[in-house]
Amino acid sequence: MNPKANQSLIQSLTNRWEAIHNPSANTTCVASVAAVANARHRATNILASCRNQTAADVTTTLTIRDSSYAGTVLAQLDWLTYAADAVIIAAPVNISGLLGNAVFVEFGTPAASVTQKVALSGWTENPGN
Repeated sequence: MNPKANQSLIQSLTNRWEAIHNPSANTTCVASVAAVANARHRATNILASCRNQTAADVTTTLTIRDSSYAGTVLAQLDWLTYAADAVIIAAPVNISGLLGNAVFVEFGTPAASVTQKVALSGWTENPGN
């Protein structure tokens, strides 16, 4: 195995992180991983849920961004949660952040009586080490 591949494998197993937010209903759900100089965050798993306790269907958008609300959109998921129902998404992903920036995941402002939760996990690649 070449040294670069070896380095990436070791970092993917040791430089792990999680960004989790479990707010109450009608609260914006956001989670982030702080920027690391000269390093890149790589998201590998996402777990998200939306519980709709209203009488109407709700469209939900989950956005993974670089840095903050104003950052570059790295990935987006949209789904419909029916009235008095819940949706859970658990998926492996392969999303690379930009070098030296944070990774930020958010649902946006929910409707009243809607609860959103998110957990994003991954690893930090440090090309210089």
